[in-house]
Amino acid sequence: MGGTGKRFAARGIHASIDYSDEPDQSDDNSDGDSGASYDANFWTEEEYLEATKEIQKICKDSKNVSQFLRSGGIGYKLSISHQFESSSEVARCAVQPGDIDDLKKIMKVFKTYDKVKFAVKGGGHSTNPGFSSTTGIQISMANFNELEYNSKTQNLRIGAGCLFDEVYKEIAQYKRNIVGGATAAGVGVAGWLLGGGYSLLTNQYGLGIDNLVEVSVVLCNGRSVKASAERNSDLFFAIRGGGNNFGIVTSFTVKTYPLGPIYRNMLTFPIDKATQVKEAIMNYIDKCKDKKAAIVAAYRHFYIRGEQEDKITVDLFYDGPLPADNPFEEFLELSDEKWINHELHDTADKKLAENFAFMDQLFSHIHDPSRVTAAPLDCPVYGTRLSLQTYAKNPSQAGVGEENVRARWGTVMVSHFTRKLLNEIEVQSKLATSKLKDNQGKSAVIDIWPFLPCMFDTSTATAWPHEKGQPNGPLLVCLQWEGESNDQYWIALMMQILRSIQRVAEAEGCTNDKLPKYCNTSLADTPVKDIYKKNLPKLMTIRAKYDPDDIMGRTGGFRIPLAL
Repeated sequence: MGGTGKRFAARGIHASIDYSDEPDQSDDNSDGDSGASYDANFWTEEEYLEATKEIQKICKDSKNVSQFLRSGGIGYKLSISHQFESSSEVARCAVQPGDIDDLKKIMKVFKTYDKVKFAVKGGGHSTNPGFSSTTGIQISMANFNELEYNSKTQNLRIGAGCLFDEVYKEIAQYKRNIVGGATAAGVGVAGWLLGGGYSLLTNQYGLGIDNLVEVSVVLCNGRSVKASAERNSDLFFAIRGGGNNFGIVTSFTVKTYPLGPIYRNMLTFPIDKATQVKEAIMNYIDKCKDKKAAIVAAYRHFYIRGEQEDKITVDLFYDGPLPADNPFEEFLELSDEKWINHELHDTADKKLAENFAFMDQLFSHIHDPSRVTAAPLDCPVYGTRLSLQTYAKNPSQAGVGEENVRARWGTVMVSHFTRKLLNEIEVQSKLATSKLKDNQGKSAVIDIWPFLPCMFDTSTATAWPHEKGQPNGPLLVCLQWEGESNDQYWIALMMQILRSIQRVAEAEGCTNDKLPKYCNTSLADTPVKDIYKKNLPKLMTIRAKYDPDDIMGRTGGFRIPLAL
């Protein structure tokens, strides 16, 4: 499509978008020539230099509300760093917009210089390189960290730069909770929500995207809008599960729910108890129909400092005091090792053990392989058993520092688990384990996260398809290793493991081609049609409306094509 056609389409599109929330005060150059196509393999040094100068001026004029960060500085390093070494790229420079007005101006710079690559980082928890990182200009949303609770609506507005660590702590003071990440551990709200958002509360309230009320977005033409079910509803549909295809979200308004005492525990089993643990998992799946209960089990294999550790963990969660008809009884009877021994608590420890925000912070340890050893509270220090109060005064640093490893997540979507599927997971975890020592492997983890058939009973119409009566969730595989030279080996092994699990899941009736892939935990080469299924044509049309010049096409992620 030529430049003239694009300009005409853009004018018609802009007229149909509701900009009334935040009128643009700056000059609008959105109707400039947009006919140039983007060549992903080439962008001129001159364009980079000119774009950089304009972004520097925006930051200077903001009186440091926004910051331009040169390569090599501490602010630059924090802006480009990601959870894993493999998903961090060396950007030319970085910018931290301080407010929406400056972000709008920055987006206009990218519109003007149409061969400059950029990326947008919230928490930086993706394992796919180039999804929220770039060799161009890195945008860090760190300054968009507002948290505002509305006591009348009982909704919470969350800035796009927030991590779940801070969100859970903030909302807990109002005795409210949100449908959020299963563990904080430095996970950013923005990426988690834009992809869908599975939660320990999903059996009760659906996915994170089902609990979104409103989003604020800076569009690719430099305008800002709000989107909800009532306003810009097509954009609201697309944002929920549509990733970073439609602009840059600056804040999310989400529903909250009552928060009272909760039950949380982590059980660690030696690998030789695998048969009993698998049986306990299947018995839990068959018997427990309580929406407040959730478990996340995992085969965990680590190779650390020349020592190999193999274990199975089971994370137990109940959204309330543990009932008399304990859904976790079989696990607890089987375990000799409990992270939290609720029976031994004094009053102060018992109160902490029932605190959602604190327990989530404590359990963030599970994402650091070097820390998943024996139950920490049962390890004596100078003859004294550690208490929860000790951990409250000396919180863990999980999610603070980045991990010096390379990693990928991969996913098989399953509607349920069977014994044969659990057996195959064990077989594949052993295969991965056998490769750790000789290929600079660090860890191999395969999750087992069962949901109830009712998990999508409260689902809403969103970009990522999930419908009532069609339960499914990610069977997650995570491999970690050292050395870029080993990337090809481990990614190939990941694909082999996923194919093997997929075959058994299909034979057992646990998955089929109709289930959409989950973009937050899928490998980078996953076809976008496999993620959005029947919603893809509609999303292509919406993307052509809100990003007719394919500006977001210069970022990474699962890119929805523009409708012709």
